[in-house]
Amino acid sequence: MIEKKTVRIKSKSQKPAPRGGWRNAINATDGIQYSTFDATLGRAINDLADGTLVEMDVEKNDKGFWAIMSVPMIQLYESKEDVPTRDPEGVAGEGQVRTSADYWNEKFELDKSRFEEEKMRQSLIVRQSCLSTAVAAYAGTTTRPDDITALAAELEKWVWRK
Repeated sequence: MIEKKTVRIKSKSQKPAPRGGWRNAINATDGIQYSTFDATLGRAINDLADGTLVEMDVEKNDKGFWAIMSVPMIQLYESKEDVPTRDPEGVAGEGQVRTSADYWNEKFELDKSRFEEEKMRQSLIVRQSCLSTAVAAYAGTTTRPDDITALAAELEKWVWRK
């Protein structure tokens, strides 16, 4: 049976799993170790600082171990008393507290902008490489610059083909 528990993180651990992958665990201040083999949950757990209060869905398996089923809400506050009755910055909305979804949405937006920068950078690297290859292909010949750039454009199309 799945239970909802709110615990404070004492420490975290990550160990290789017997059948491949990783076992990520939260050692809570209640003396219980909660663990998961799910990679997505493992990344979420590793992003949490010691001392963070975590609300999660857990289930005791047939061997007596506590398995983390999901982490629907991460309260980023020092104690339950510090959780405001409404969001002071107005991010979560009137009468709501800031949740892990807010945190992950902000992180996603940041990652999205970094992805766009990296995508542009990779495009420039490919374009420069194609131009360099075209120049090398026509080395020692008398050819027009337009022919070199046309070959570079064809090479670039080939690289980005789908």
